[in-house]
Amino acid sequence: MRDSRELQRLKSDAIKNVEIITSPGARYDATVSSVIRIRTVKKQGEGMSGFLPFHIL
Repeated sequence: MRDSRELQRLKSDAIKNVEIITSPGARYDATVSSVIRIRTVKKQGEGMSGFLPFHIL
């Protein structure tokens, strides 16, 4: 999250899944006791795509 208001703006239909990690381990700082990981649905058209024509001789 970049801003605490992002969570308030998140709509329920945009959530793909929620994972609660109660022992986050070495990946996080020692002061972190739990993590809530929210994965969102990728919007149509989000990301990069393209077409690169080429010829094999």
